[in-house]
Parts: sequence; C-alpha cells; structure tokens
Amino acid sequence: MARRDRTVKPENLKVDPEKHARLKAIGVQKGEPSRNPAGRPPREEWAKEKIWKAAPEILDAMIDQAINGKNEASKVSAQDKLLRYIISQAPQEQKIEHNLGPSFGDFLSRVGERHNIIEASYEDVTPALQEPSKH
Repeated sequence: MARRDRTVKPENLKVDPEKHARLKAIGVQKGEPSRNPAGRPPREEWAKEKIWKAAPEILDAMIDQAINGKNEASKVSAQDKLLRYIISQAPQEQKIEHNLGPSFGDFLSRVGERHNIIEASYEDVTPALQEPSKH
C-alpha cells in the first residue's frame, strides 16, 4: 500500500483545474434544485400483489432448494433463510441503568418528619422563639 508523502503541503495536493471542472459539472451545484425532489418512488401495488400471489410457489421452491440444491452453498443459503423465520435469534444482552431516586421507605420517613413538624403546637415552638440570641 503506497503511503502519501507527508512532507507535501495540502495546498499542493489539490486536483488540476480540468478535473475540478469535470467533478463540478457532475455534482449538484449549490442552489441547484434536487435531481430527485420526490425521493424514492413508491412501490407499485401491482408488484406487491403479484409477489403475494406467488409466495406459496416461492416458498416451495426455497424448500426444494434447501433439500435438493445443486451444491452445498445454495442448500445452506436456502436453509438459513428458511430457518430464520421459525427460529428466533439469541437474545442480546442489554444493560439498562435506572435511577429511581429515594426508596419508598425514605419517602414515608420524610412524610412522618413533616407530619411531626405540622403537629407541633404553638407552645412547643414559643420558648425557642423567645430565647435571646447570643451573637
């Protein structure tokens, strides 16, 4: 594999003007409308219907190919395609991280603390408010 000479500066590696003009003529120019504005054409309904009607014969031909194929490669290919429909693939390992926050027990203890604060009477809080602060 040939290596590019790293001593040559990138400015000197540009394509020649003729090649640049040819490439520019081939590609879509800035501001030019798309050559395919509608995107990929929709599938024809008649083709879908024709394939569905031929599906049983196609399946029979694949089964015949899987059993009586001319060579091992064609047999294995047909067998693989047929078996993929009836045998599920091995499950993939998926790692899911979740952070549910505090547990329900923590929630209940916080509710209890708030309940105790709300249930405190005025007399319980008054002495703490009347003490002079020492600064």
